[in-house]
Amino acid sequence: MTRIAFDEMKDTVKRAFVLAGLPEAKADFCAQIHTESSRDGVYSHGLNRVERFVDYIKKGWVEVNAEPTLANNLGSLEIYNGNLGPGILNARFAMNRATDIAEINGPGMVSLNNTTHWMRGGAYGWQAADKGYIAICWTNTESCMPA
Repeated sequence: MTRIAFDEMKDTVKRAFVLAGLPEAKADFCAQIHTESSRDGVYSHGLNRVERFVDYIKKGWVEVNAEPTLANNLGSLEIYNGNLGPGILNARFAMNRATDIAEINGPGMVSLNNTTHWMRGGAYGWQAADKGYIAICWTNTESCMPA
């Protein structure tokens, strides 16, 4: 079996994202998450999603330059509008805010609406763990909310 080095695969995915219109820094982080997911054995949310993500950008379903905006601050809870930005970047932002809030208040919660698919939720759990926090991440997508 031929194996492709992680860095080579990540660079290839990053180039695809840049060609699709993502700014380079955003493309780099999105490529990191896609490549890590496949490397870690989460094949449902890794490299197989690259083509779909590029297609969604081309269709205008993902706003490549969007940034989350604060909709409501309730102390330990903040609510953001993701403005249809890349879900991976919105989720990273939300977890950074949640850990920043937790640093001040103990619990830190962030709700994010109007976003696109954020891929493997565990990536953001690891993000919190790397900072010494625990995290609960969930979404209300139809596939996760059976009748």
